[in-house]
Amino acid sequence: MQPRISLVNIHDLQESLIPEEFFTKNGLLCEKTHLRELPKPADIAEEAVPDIFLVCTDLPDKQLIEWLSETKTAMPHKLVIIVARHATISDAVECMSHGAYGFIDASSGWNVEVSGRLLDTLKEAIASIGTNKAPSPGMVEQFYRIFDKAPLGYQSLDSEGRFLFVNEEWTRTLGFTNDEVVGKSFGSVMPPEEAAYFPTRFKQFKDTGKVSADINIIDKWGNHMVVRFNGRIGYQSNGEFDRTHCILLDLTERVELENRLRESEERYRLLLDSSIDAVMLTDPDGRIFSANRAACKMLGMTEEEILEGGRGLVLDTEDPRLPGYLKERQETGRVSGVLTFIRKDKTRFQGEFTSAIFKTSMGNIMSSVVIRDITERMKSLKQISDSETKYRMLIENQSDQIVSFDGSGNILYTSPSFQKFSGIPESECEGRSFFSFMPEEEKVNPEAILKDISRQPHNHYMELRMQSPEGPQWIAWNNNATLDEHGNIHEVICIGRNIHEQKMARMTIEEQLQELKRWHDTTLGREFRILELKKEVNQLLTDSGKPPRYESAT
Repeated sequence: MQPRISLVNIHDLQESLIPEEFFTKNGLLCEKTHLRELPKPADIAEEAVPDIFLVCTDLPDKQLIEWLSETKTAMPHKLVIIVARHATISDAVECMSHGAYGFIDASSGWNVEVSGRLLDTLKEAIASIGTNKAPSPGMVEQFYRIFDKAPLGYQSLDSEGRFLFVNEEWTRTLGFTNDEVVGKSFGSVMPPEEAAYFPTRFKQFKDTGKVSADINIIDKWGNHMVVRFNGRIGYQSNGEFDRTHCILLDLTERVELENRLRESEERYRLLLDSSIDAVMLTDPDGRIFSANRAACKMLGMTEEEILEGGRGLVLDTEDPRLPGYLKERQETGRVSGVLTFIRKDKTRFQGEFTSAIFKTSMGNIMSSVVIRDITERMKSLKQISDSETKYRMLIENQSDQIVSFDGSGNILYTSPSFQKFSGIPESECEGRSFFSFMPEEEKVNPEAILKDISRQPHNHYMELRMQSPEGPQWIAWNNNATLDEHGNIHEVICIGRNIHEQKMARMTIEEQLQELKRWHDTTLGREFRILELKKEVNQLLTDSGKPPRYESAT
């Protein structure tokens, strides 16, 4: 009696993967069905159940795998052959391990090779109907030919964990040929510490029916590798263990890269954690993804609190400067400035920040933010500013004149009192020679004065006549110099006081004293001459025998 074959096309296949002439040419009777979904085995009438399900699919999926398992349980003597237009080696292993009798890879299209494999598989299946026989060696050989050319490493182990088969990609990856490993334990290619645990792990694999693990193995040349094995147990039709089907993926380069990345991340984390500035990784929308220790300390929060709260928790979003900064960063990619930040205790502080936008390797737009608390700096600046304001007020409102000039005598600064005295504004004073404010007739030697100022202890006193709108006036200058590293004058600060009236009064007194001295000298000379004449008269009288006339001259 000819077996009943049901051809089921699923997944919206518009045309069957198997042409009509295949069945007529080979004398096979086939019922064709186009279904969007496979029927539940329990819903199929007993008289409608075929001997062989020939299922054509675009790509094996979870629904097909579940159907295979249910069919194997409900109808263990019925056979299922899968023909797939797009499939991987994993799909083949999955289908076979869940009850498929055969698996035909039709990704190359319908051709003589695919037709021959399907025909051989059908013949094997028809011959096994009612016998509970597993696929014959010829069928298994066809199955392994599929795996041998697969782009992923494949291996099959027996119930003791010994190699039954490895494909070409496996031998290329590990260097061993099929003949070199068949019959040997899989533990023979593991490091001793891994091999010791292999029997226990293999037993767990057989108990669970599947495995996914990263394992250390040693290739033919002694190189240590990390490989990922995804495997399932293949069972005979009676449910007994048949063999394992395992896919091998070399993770060595990936693990090395992950280790390097982990080391790089650790260095990055150490760098961030040792930074005195707060550093946060954010996105332009204000979400925060990481914060270093300095940020947690500065804000008085844990990293989890910062990440959960985002920008609105740590920054005063009402700060009027914020919109401008965000716009600048969006347009230029980076921005720096000062904003108001908020600590956990709700206190606010001024933070100097720098932020830049960048794109990750995954194409995500992120931003970095570096913050420095400038509270103390602001206090210091305010104190300096207040001090400068106080001293500037003292300078600008005192009557003494202040001028500073460099080592060549060129003016660097003039106080308002000097500008008022000279009648020349500050902008015209700067850069002029200090000595150019003296009258032309004044005979001074600027170089000699600068030389005197440069001598220890670098202070100097001088009285000079300086030009003013009211005419030349005398100014007394106290000069103090600072020197550079070469001992040359860097700057001279001069404090001057108008002594014109005192100077003129002193000069008048001196002139009067000189006049008095002249009259004194003239008068004193005349008195001496009169005394001499009296003495001469007395002498003449004495010589003539007469008494002296002037007793005061005797």
